Amino acid sequence: MALGQYEVLLYFLLSPFLPAGPWARLFTATASFAVYGTLFPLLAPLWRLRPARWLATAFIAAMPAFYLSSHLQLLRDPFGLAAVAGCFVLGVGVLFAASPRLDRWLRWLLPAAWLPTLLALALWFMAAEPLYESDPSAPAPSAPRPNLVLVSWDTVRADVLDLWGGHGAPTPRLDALAARSLVFDDAVAHAPITGPSHATMLTGLHPPTHGLRSNGDTAVSPEALTLPELLDRAGYRTGGFVSAYPVKGKFGFHRGFQRFDDRFAKTPLYRLEQLGARNFWWLALLGPLMPDEPENTIPAPEVNARAVAWLDEIEAAGDDRPFFLFVHYYDAHGPYEPAPEWLARAEELAAEAHPKAVDPDSEKGMLRYRAEISQLDADFGVLLDRLEQADPGLRNTLVVVTSDHGECFGEGGIRYNHVPSLYEATQHVPLVVHLPGDEGAGRRIAETVTHVDLFPTFLAAAGVPDPTASLPGAGVPLQLALGDEGLPRQREVYMEAWQSNLGDQRLRAWRSPEWKAVRWKGGRKELWQWRESESEDVSSERPDVLEELLERMRVFLEALPKLKRQTVQQDAEGAQALQSLGYADGAPGASVGG
Repeated sequence: MALGQYEVLLYFLLSPFLPAGPWARLFTATASFAVYGTLFPLLAPLWRLRPARWLATAFIAAMPAFYLSSHLQLLRDPFGLAAVAGCFVLGVGVLFAASPRLDRWLRWLLPAAWLPTLLALALWFMAAEPLYESDPSAPAPSAPRPNLVLVSWDTVRADVLDLWGGHGAPTPRLDALAARSLVFDDAVAHAPITGPSHATMLTGLHPPTHGLRSNGDTAVSPEALTLPELLDRAGYRTGGFVSAYPVKGKFGFHRGFQRFDDRFAKTPLYRLEQLGARNFWWLALLGPLMPDEPENTIPAPEVNARAVAWLDEIEAAGDDRPFFLFVHYYDAHGPYEPAPEWLARAEELAAEAHPKAVDPDSEKGMLRYRAEISQLDADFGVLLDRLEQADPGLRNTLVVVTSDHGECFGEGGIRYNHVPSLYEATQHVPLVVHLPGDEGAGRRIAETVTHVDLFPTFLAAAGVPDPTASLPGAGVPLQLALGDEGLPRQREVYMEAWQSNLGDQRLRAWRSPEWKAVRWKGGRKELWQWRESESEDVSSERPDVLEELLERMRVFLEALPKLKRQTVQQDAEGAQALQSLGYADGAPGASVGG
């Protein structure tokens, strides 16, 4: 019995007991059977029975191509496509080789068919990730318009920063920019996770409308217009540079960007992990060459290098178009691994640092978190210097610095995590808006604002009409803070924690200036006086307030537009990325209490 036959027999015997189930293992077995059957013509005796030969050969021949084509990432570049095509060619060769007239060519035909396929696969394994690039879709605007910059400090809660009353995480570069900007005291995120919050910033829509409600398995609705799409049509240069898996282009974030760089540092063999040793067991033989864990983030210095290189290219080309630049830093997200010098500075300030961790056992982790934020501020300064070089004094540049969400250090029993939280620790985010020419420098804005307001703020600066202006809960341009009427007062905010792995623990909340009504998908309800305490449920004392706020939330949700949903099939790489970043069950470094 040939090697491939031994393998398939073993799979048949073990398949009922393997986690993937018998059908998946049968599929894998036939794929492996085809591989060894074609490489080792010792299986020729199997084909002596003509009916069985034609049926088995046709089935076996189709398996490699069918299996490879099921991995969609193989079809996204020429090398992968060539590998799949080669498998089809091979299958045809095996099929015809079953004919007695062609048996004598079998020994030469099969290896010859495999060589180009293996070469294409090898090139695919070694190839770098693709870079999203396109040309501007419209001519440059005739009237001068400002440059626009959106900088996101992922996972930075407002209350740890000096600007919002914190201490122990110095951010001198942000503070200096804030002295020339508008500072918003009550900026609120609609979601506590990365993908949905950034989708809201870039569409001006709430998560139930834009559709990206859970990291890794949903994408921005194709019916939602994004900020870079509108600015591209208005003649802007658009560039996006991100540093973590939840904002990769495949979730819709690349749309409208003429350059969108979401590449991670990968070892040359990282793509082998996308196929997986469970599916091709022989990949396990390459274990010593495989990386322990593929990178799913890149550090701020690398993000800066890519963004600065793009700005340099624009300048070198003499392109006088205004630009929209989106820069996303993930460095403050766990695990907290600051450089030694930044950790030492945080330790010097530890005694007087505040706020303290709600859970005393999380205090050391919070100290490292503060160190990462200070380190991130220094990296942000590098980008800021380059923007000042392009536009001295930022006379013609609008810069928005914010965060997508914060982090919990014991709030509600949640430690080193943010996914299941709608506490202020995750929802109150920093927001600094520098208007061109330092307009409104140093002013503090008390009115509540949210991520939906960033979209109309950028469009107003660019002179582009806001397509979301008439929708329920639409954002408002933050420039209104300087007008006679100011921003809306007594604003209420919808928020949701809707990561799919939370199941019935997914929750929504309606936040008024005084109250926060919270409802879990499983039916539990609570009411908090969020300015005083979020650890005490006062719903039994004020059931009228709870029901009134939940009714407002229900009416709001019913009025929201329902756009076409887009899901994303999660591959092995995506599952590993979500696990390592804390967005899947059993994620390391995260815990949730009662």
